[in-house]
Amino acid sequence: MNRVSVSSANAVFMKSLLLATLAFGSAAATAAQPAAVAAKADPAKGATLYESGDTARGLPACLSCHGANGNSTIVANPKLSAQFEAYTHKQLVDFTTPQRNNPVMTTYAKMLTEEDKRNIAAYLAVQKVKPGAAKNKDTVQWGKAIYRGGI
Repeated sequence: MNRVSVSSANAVFMKSLLLATLAFGSAAATAAQPAAVAAKADPAKGATLYESGDTARGLPACLSCHGANGNSTIVANPKLSAQFEAYTHKQLVDFTTPQRNNPVMTTYAKMLTEEDKRNIAAYLAVQKVKPGAAKNKDTVQWGKAIYRGGI
């Protein structure tokens, strides 16, 4: 009689173990699958947001600081036109992290959705850059030295 009880207990244990293994394996397989592919960026939507902002969210137009088509005329604000799409997207994402904190950009980047960031990056990537000219000869030499040798 003890043999039957032990056999039954073993059978129940083995079934439980099998079910747990199947459940864990299924969960692991689901976790290993790649995330859904993000929707393709829409440069037209990016242009609208870049040029007009979104008053409903209190988001100003990017061109206010970065200029028409990403060609800033303000020395403190970088030109964004013709930047690689992935680079611009990464910068917008980084502004939402503690590693890239900027009082202005952090505030606005956190207001953007992931889709907004992709769309703005796509828009800027296809804009033509207007070359600028440095006016301070000292900073030109300094810039050349940094470009050639690093900091």
